[in-house]
Amino acid sequence: MRIMVDSHIMSIGSSVKDTAKGIKQVLNSILQQVGALRALERPVEFWDDWLIHLTVSKLAHETRKQWELSWTIYHLSLLFENFLKTAHAHWRWYRYSPLPQR
Repeated sequence: MRIMVDSHIMSIGSSVKDTAKGIKQVLNSILQQVGALRALERPVEFWDDWLIHLTVSKLAHETRKQWELSWTIYHLSLLFENFLKTAHAHWRWYRYSPLPQR
């Protein structure tokens, strides 16, 4: 069981580019692995802080920097589900932004 859990955690991908595609890849990877861990009956519903930290650490530098700059006391109480909604909003902004993608 431990090897399977480790495998899912280690297979979470990172983003090397600050683009909509990069953010979406990280979110999809996190959601896929959390789903797999949930299927293994791991207590992922109690991992909010850890999952937020892990997800942010997988984002590309500029995206991570912008996230950290927007950090407030409100964010400290975010649940992982709310964090994903916020991250998805960032992805939509990058995707539909008039700024050129790198």
